[in-house]
Amino acid sequence: MRSRGLAILWLLSLFAWAVFAPHAGMDLSHLLEAPTARAILGTDAFGRSLFSALGEAIGRSLSFALITTSAAIGFGVGVGGFLGILQGRVRYFLERVLDFFLAFPPMLLALAVQAELGQGWRSLGFSIAMGLFPGVVRFVGSRAREIALSEYVASAHALGGTPWGLFVRHYSPDLLEHLRLKFPSLFAQALLLEATLSFLNLGVPPGVVSWGSLLAQAKEYLIEAPHIAWVVGPPLVLTLLSLQSLIDDAARIRPKNF
Repeated sequence: MRSRGLAILWLLSLFAWAVFAPHAGMDLSHLLEAPTARAILGTDAFGRSLFSALGEAIGRSLSFALITTSAAIGFGVGVGGFLGILQGRVRYFLERVLDFFLAFPPMLLALAVQAELGQGWRSLGFSIAMGLFPGVVRFVGSRAREIALSEYVASAHALGGTPWGLFVRHYSPDLLEHLRLKFPSLFAQALLLEATLSFLNLGVPPGVVSWGSLLAQAKEYLIEAPHIAWVVGPPLVLTLLSLQSLIDDAARIRPKNF
């Protein structure tokens, strides 16, 4: 419980950092400066205060990860629930297609999609959602098959319940409850995917500040300005560890759900 409290405190601190950090304006007369009283975390390659730039990057990356994770879950519930209800050869064929996509790690799948589509927010969001989508569908489909075998669903079906009515009344609440517990894991994957693709210059458009673009900048100036790497890297690591702590806590509370 203590680790969970620290994780929540850190995530709330990130939210406050993103909301209250001042705008990161360029100042070409203060490039790559070490931490000073004027810029407590130093400046980047464009003379921006790293405190302000990182606050802007945190807000943008977290918001984008939230949107893409929600999109993957929304489509995953529909497709996974439909797959779990299906029977016969159609279901077998769709499961083999799903197995093909699951053979690729989410990072590799998102990287391949983004390399094909190019830079941009829409292509980045689509590639991240595609990286998460197969895992969500498999998770939802497996749980949907378990629900289909339950007695209350069999009773509702015997009383004349339609497939759509059964899905809305019985499947959806249970599936969303399970995905609520899995959400931190999916959110962490989306955040890491965005940072990785932007680090490889396959993510956000040029000139846009994000966690990945700041990490790419830290790599370029690792010798001249090592403070950039020390300022940008640890918060991302702590964020991923905090999300992992929430995942572990959920697993201890509801072990049967995993």
